[in-house]
Amino acid sequence: MAKTKKALQSSNYKIDDLDVAILRALQEDSRTPVQLISEKVNTPASTIHYRLKRMKETSLIDGYYVKLNPTRLNLDYMTIIQVRTKESTKTYRKTGNELAKFKDIWAVYFTLGEWDFILLCRVKNRTSYLDLLEKIMHIEDVERTTSVIIAEVIKEDPRINL
Repeated sequence: MAKTKKALQSSNYKIDDLDVAILRALQEDSRTPVQLISEKVNTPASTIHYRLKRMKETSLIDGYYVKLNPTRLNLDYMTIIQVRTKESTKTYRKTGNELAKFKDIWAVYFTLGEWDFILLCRVKNRTSYLDLLEKIMHIEDVERTTSVIIAEVIKEDPRINL
């Protein structure tokens, strides 16, 4: 298999074309057996197993997840909450960790700009959203928030384009 011109890198682990092919197969279906990946990429299963082990050890692969349908779980009220803190540069890690504890918040991003945090949330309904918002406002360092209610998800794909 030819080497990619621009090798991606995770720590000291350089990713080549074989790794990319393995990762693509796993992003399609993380339950794909090693033997099937081996056949797809025309490489011995032992090599695939070794590569996967190395990608896990270097934290290139953080885990394997099931993609759940939020509508079927009655969690289709989605919001983006922007949070401004009182002293963002001094306490952002502490505040970010507090925000990350809420089960309805599935992403917490510390940002540079007008807002200090962007939160992606999924809840059952408007009442649940307002309860979450009230809890966020009770965090000591939170100064104010603004929200965007998602009307419809057009595309949502957590896979990384390799």
